[in-house]
Amino acid sequence: MKFPKRGVNELSILSELRSKYCLDAKHDLGEVLGSMTTKPLDVAIRAFEIFWRSNLNDPYTFPGSSIIEREVIEALADLYECNDCSGLITTGGSESNLTALYIIRELGFSTVGVPKSAHFSVFKACKLLKLNIYELDLDKDFRVSIGSVKEALDKGVRAFIFTAGTTELGLIDPIDKLGRVINEYSGLIHVDAAYAGFVIPFLKELGLKVPKVSFSNPAVRSLCVDGHKMGLTPIPNSALILRPPELIKYVEFPARYMPLNIQRGLLGTRTAGSAAALYAVIKYLGIEGFTEVVKYVMGLLKYLIKRLREEDFSVPVEPDVPIVCIEVKDPDKYLKELAKRRLFVYKCSLIKGVRVVIMPHLSRYDLDRFIEALKNVRREVG
Repeated sequence: MKFPKRGVNELSILSELRSKYCLDAKHDLGEVLGSMTTKPLDVAIRAFEIFWRSNLNDPYTFPGSSIIEREVIEALADLYECNDCSGLITTGGSESNLTALYIIRELGFSTVGVPKSAHFSVFKACKLLKLNIYELDLDKDFRVSIGSVKEALDKGVRAFIFTAGTTELGLIDPIDKLGRVINEYSGLIHVDAAYAGFVIPFLKELGLKVPKVSFSNPAVRSLCVDGHKMGLTPIPNSALILRPPELIKYVEFPARYMPLNIQRGLLGTRTAGSAAALYAVIKYLGIEGFTEVVKYVMGLLKYLIKRLREEDFSVPVEPDVPIVCIEVKDPDKYLKELAKRRLFVYKCSLIKGVRVVIMPHLSRYDLDRFIEALKNVRREVG
């Protein structure tokens, strides 16, 4: 497209945009099976629309927005058992992880212990920040190996990132056990709970046993959770929680032209719509509402695994949270053939397969349709 000399009428522009939007997968039609995004709640969209013009980077001009951000961080800190935390709203897990790793670097750490199962954003952030990576092995169940962490500690590594809900297999690293060991060495942990941050706290409400993830673990210094995943908000939306609260000072930078003389966070202008949307969902659902959402997706998870095994598909890992890796011979071919049927999944690399993320927009009907398509693809490509 060349930059137009004259403007075009609004109807023409919107018509053109709609035609391009038709190419995108639709959550409402059950086409989105691999992405960790979902249809936002209406209340979240309305809240976003109220505050989208306001700038979280300027609490002097937009004090109401700043109050909302603070109250969201307080609510999430309460959910994760932190009585004395600070934090900020970011654009997503990638920015939250980058920010946490920046703070780790500024605290004086030059090497970070990172499991092979960590999200790509962690490796990207370490490269950007010139942090050394000590790669941690996985155990036979694809969680970070406790033995590998102990070896890292013996070699002087003191900063670690673990995942609560791994991207490919939906597993929770044994953060509670590891935290006790790491704390003995005066080490610290950043928890990447981008996907499962709005799942794990509510699993115990359903009587399900999962590894504990919270700030009750003294080694945990930071944790991120994404609103635009299981938090049911529009994109972009994530929150980074920090302990002690003084850690926020590491991402406060001089900005002499601004009224408060400082700017907070790695980005500049940030829409307050993100904070407002997450605020609205937290208030609207509460613990009881989120528990019902998690109950629904965990029910779909159980149903999908059962149906897949009935059709002789291999699901080699029992996930902790609603992410399923289906073992197939040629994942790229499966992705291509499923996409022809308007079913969009992702790949697993730790196990050669395709990945389905159970999000609230999906139904049993959608999963049955997916399984039928998967069977047809298997007949075609093996």
